[in-house]
Amino acid sequence: MHIAARTQAIQTVVEIAQLYAPLFAKASLAISRILVNIVVSWLVFIFLIFGLLAPVNGAVILELIVAAIAVSTALFLVLEFDREFGGVIGISGEPMRDVLKHIEH
Repeated sequence: MHIAARTQAIQTVVEIAQLYAPLFAKASLAISRILVNIVVSWLVFIFLIFGLLAPVNGAVILELIVAAIAVSTALFLVLEFDREFGGVIGISGEPMRDVLKHIEH
């Protein structure tokens, strides 16, 4: 009974490791650079037009700064979450490596 459960557990861990192995091998970004360039160009155009057509006062300048920070933060997070194992916000690959070492032995 214990041998069958152990065999089933090892088989399940191996299947999970095989499913997550492509994540370690993933080298390219899922979001294309062309799309990022188009979105950034579009945002620059919007901010440029708004900055040129809006009256020059403190409220408008503050709104432009806050909006630029919000948009750049959102774009940073989208690009950061595209790289699971790298960047500033990344998950550790150590648990998967530990499981793979344990399976090999």
